[in-house]
Parts: sequence; structure tokens; C-alpha cells
Amino acid sequence: MGLIREPEAGATPEISGTTLLTITDCWCIAALGAFAVYLAVLALALALWAEHREEDSLYLSVGLLCAAMALFLLNPPVGAAVGSLGAVSILAMRRRRQLKSQHD
Repeated sequence: MGLIREPEAGATPEISGTTLLTITDCWCIAALGAFAVYLAVLALALALWAEHREEDSLYLSVGLLCAAMALFLLNPPVGAAVGSLGAVSILAMRRRRQLKSQHD
């Protein structure tokens, strides 16, 4: 069973040419891949903007979440690993900023 519904068992098969709006399994997988790339680019942009503005780590967390979700679509173990490592790095950055503000 693919992403597109199978035809009924007793139905007569029809062959027609493909058009620009034809939806197939390959098209759906390509669309999901494009969405994953979009989420990864959005994550990068949010993280860089938040770091540039020295925002609270909330914006970095949103960027991390988008990147982890995008990678989870493509490869679940990699997405989980990125989420875990990103959470640790955000906690380290938050700690570094706290120590920096205490010394200033």
C-alpha cells in the first residue's frame, strides 16, 4: 500500500497520460523531501537570526526543532540524534551566556 489509494479490485484499469497535476507515489515522496529541505532551511535561518540578535534560546530551540523534524522525515535515527545533540548544545549556549552576563 503506497501513499496513493489502490484501485478497486473489480474496476476496469484505465491508462491515461500524465499531466502536470497527476499525483503519484513518486510525486508525494518528492514533495515530502522538498518540505524537509524547506524545514531545514527555515531552521538554519531562525537559528542564525536568533544568534545574530543574541535572543533567548527559545528561537534557537524552534530552529532546532524544525531541523530535527526535517531530518526525521528523511531518516528517523538521524533526526532523533540531531534533536538530542541540539538540545545539549542549546543548554551549553544558555549556560555560557549566563556565565558571560555574570562576569559583565
